[in-house]
Amino acid sequence: MNRRALFAAAIVVIFALVLAVVAVLKPPPAPPILSDRFEIVTRDLGSGLESVVVSNLTDPREARFMPDESVVFSGTLDGRAGIWRTRGTGGPVLLWAGYTNSVDPSRDGSRVAFMKGGGIGILNVTTGAVDVIPNERLAPADYALFPCFDGTGRRILFAWHDPRQVTVERIDFVLVHDLMTNKTDVLLRIPGSHYDLSGLAFFPDGNHFVFALDGVFLHDIVLNLTVRLTGPANEAFPRVSALGGEIVFQALTQNDELGRPLYMIRLHRLNTGETVDVLPQEQYGGPHPDISENGRTIVYTRQPRLQ
Repeated sequence: MNRRALFAAAIVVIFALVLAVVAVLKPPPAPPILSDRFEIVTRDLGSGLESVVVSNLTDPREARFMPDESVVFSGTLDGRAGIWRTRGTGGPVLLWAGYTNSVDPSRDGSRVAFMKGGGIGILNVTTGAVDVIPNERLAPADYALFPCFDGTGRRILFAWHDPRQVTVERIDFVLVHDLMTNKTDVLLRIPGSHYDLSGLAFFPDGNHFVFALDGVFLHDIVLNLTVRLTGPANEAFPRVSALGGEIVFQALTQNDELGRPLYMIRLHRLNTGETVDVLPQEQYGGPHPDISENGRTIVYTRQPRLQ
């Protein structure tokens, strides 16, 4: 190789090294600035079309579809905390005033179960009256987490962790309370998990439910059999479509440069066993997704990026 060729090759190598150094020294993009207000968003799973149904929400918790595909949700809006329901263009309507972490409408939409103190509140959507199942009626549990109706509206499924457990392993419980007999039964005892039980939901048949630990699990009440559907992964808050063929849930994927968690929403199809992401990008704010009765639309909570 002559000197001219060697010189040209050296120039190319030096230029490449300069580009590499610049790329290394170039500061990473600044993490996004987030709004301190949240939105509730619906997304059509077929078209990907999104619609903001509620904005300017603080202290958001969960959003759930009603049978008519209006949305019931908990959080603080215009300085008022409580359970709200969207009503067309007229804006959300306050159904109950107070703080709660969980809401679940009955299949016919006439009632909403929610966490009230250590017990379970049952809100009559028409009258606004609330019946309370006190924690002493939930024994052996001391409190109820993630209460949700079965398909008939007669039973309420909920979770509990015994804080009095003195062994080295934690034990989570899934229980069901029968509203007709006022009897509570333990359906599942889960020892030794390093993850908290974080969300559960009945299937329409009332004989199966899903719950989340380090992934999503399906439990058959009749057979007393549990199978893993997804994971191991940091996944939570599964919900089931009315036909029971689709399960939607949130997945914690990573933390950004400031340590803020980022989430995806995933859909598991029982008929194929596949799990797919349903958002184009990770998003901030725990989404706590729900899926419509026909399995075509999801609703979730989002913390918007300002820039």
